[in-house]
Amino acid sequence: MKRIILTFLNLCFVSSIVAQDCTDLFFSEYVEGPANNNGVEIYNPSNSTFDLSAYTVNRYSNGSSSGPDTWQLSGSIAPGQTISIGNGQLDSVWVTSYWSVPVDPTFYNSCDLHCSGVYPTPFYFNGDDAITLEKDGGIIDIIGKVGEDPGSAWTDDASAGYTDANGGTWWTKRQTLVRKSSVKKRSYYEPYCF
Repeated sequence: MKRIILTFLNLCFVSSIVAQDCTDLFFSEYVEGPANNNGVEIYNPSNSTFDLSAYTVNRYSNGSSSGPDTWQLSGSIAPGQTISIGNGQLDSVWVTSYWSVPVDPTFYNSCDLHCSGVYPTPFYFNGDDAITLEKDGGIIDIIGKVGEDPGSAWTDDASAGYTDANGGTWWTKRQTLVRKSSVKKRSYYEPYCF
């Protein structure tokens, strides 16, 4: 009996280190749509209003480990509120070797904020990038993995580290991810709480 109690207490201690209540902002939705209709929604699960000037959304191209495209947030977000941020490209733009088409007006109008429509910005992601929400330079939420190229997209294949090395179902390319309302904790070992 003593061994069972010690094992239980040990598991509780490990659990408290691994997962924590979400007391800071996090991604509640991710959209990687056609024609640069890309965006994220950020949710405030706390009882405090946050000054968004301490936060950035970053895109680590193809999961690179450095040199992200960064977009500084501004304004504030009240308890229980969400804010949606989308690509702000309103015209076709020549990007190196192709025409980048504008976002759909309906998508554009559904977003609260828009990044610059000038390439590159964090909102030119295409499923194989790591997208982070950072506060004062530290990552507080992530879609994908910084420092690892997943191939075409991040997938459901845990045996391949969620990359598409063995195939798998794409999670981040041409997909919309909505965080489950039941998720109240974020695990540092599982970047996908969706």
